[in-house]
Amino acid sequence: MRPLLKSPPESPDPARRPPESSPDRDAEDVELMRRFKRGDAKAFELLLRKHKKPVYNFCLRMIGDRTGAEDAMQEVFLRVFRHLARS
Repeated sequence: MRPLLKSPPESPDPARRPPESSPDRDAEDVELMRRFKRGDAKAFELLLRKHKKPVYNFCLRMIGDRTGAEDAMQEVFLRVFRHLARS
C-alpha cells in the first residue's frame, strides 16, 4: 500500500544555502550604507559586489529565467541606491 502523503523533502544541501546573517556581516553592511550616504561611492560598489551573486541567484530561483533575473537584480540595486541616496 502506498502512503497517502509524500515524505517531506530533504533539507537543502548546506553548501547551497545562502550564508546566514551574522552581527559582524550586518554591522559591516550598515557601515557601508552609512559611508555611501556620506558620499563614498566605493562603499556602494562594495555592497554591490558582496550581494550581487546572492541577489541574482534569488531572482533566478523566483523568476526561472536568466535575463529576467538579471533585470530584477539590477532593479533591486537601483532601488537600494535611490533609497540610500534620498535618506
